[in-house]
Amino acid sequence: MKAGKEKPRQVDAAREEVIEMHGSRTAFSLSVVTALKPTTIGKRFVLQEGRLTKSPGGVMIRGRCECLELTGLPALAELLPELDARHALMYGLAPVDDVTLITKRKWNKRGRPDGPYPRTRDAISWPAGPGLWMLDYDPEPGADVLSREEFLARLIEAEPALAGAGYAWYPSSSSHIINSDTGEDLTGLRGQRLWFLVNDTQGIPGAGEALLTRLWAAGHGHIKVSKSGALLERTLVDGAVWQPERLDFAGGAACGRGLHQDRGKPVVVEGAVVDLSAFVPADAREVAA
Repeated sequence: MKAGKEKPRQVDAAREEVIEMHGSRTAFSLSVVTALKPTTIGKRFVLQEGRLTKSPGGVMIRGRCECLELTGLPALAELLPELDARHALMYGLAPVDDVTLITKRKWNKRGRPDGPYPRTRDAISWPAGPGLWMLDYDPEPGADVLSREEFLARLIEAEPALAGAGYAWYPSSSSHIINSDTGEDLTGLRGQRLWFLVNDTQGIPGAGEALLTRLWAAGHGHIKVSKSGALLERTLVDGAVWQPERLDFAGGAACGRGLHQDRGKPVVVEGAVVDLSAFVPADAREVAA
């Protein structure tokens, strides 16, 4: 992809050591998945009799998976605006750099070949060493929406180890859907994503569980009653996304006639790479103290 080609960055010699310490020179890998069947996997918004309606998307039967090697969060910020409703990110890697992904059912039906691969935990694994930890904030319908600064402040309140960390931020595909005729922003800022560079992707699931526990302890959790009456634990971020094979629909929405999306440019704040060893379970932390 064009997005995987980085522009050279000019670095003042006096600042070289500082930038190295803050992760701007940290290399990492991720996967970009381009849907082939269906060709659109992102959310879709249309105007029907003047009313905005949304279709969720999210189902991919077959897609092309490309591994990209990037350096620093600014490279991620260059990539994100080039994604659209055909694309998703995946923070794990397939066995080869450029391969077709299919469903597990179709893979089994084909006799479990060595390519195409199924999008399963057996085939997709975390990259070794540094990588991206994505935090997904999606407010409940009708709830007040946190700003970027408020979102980050609540995370740091719950887990001070995130203070001083570098991050990239971008509105989700449900944000800033614009009426092209009137210029009205019909959705405003809704869901948001934060990406942190971490020292070891293998630690992401455990760090995520620790973060959820601390968010609850900080008062940022609640119980949601599902349509079936089940009691679901919810907190500030989605705890179901920290899996290497999980698709992150970070591309823009598909917009129908009379609509377009304007999410602006991703925000990058330089800072430290997150050491996930700081995210030990709360009880272990207390014993260590």
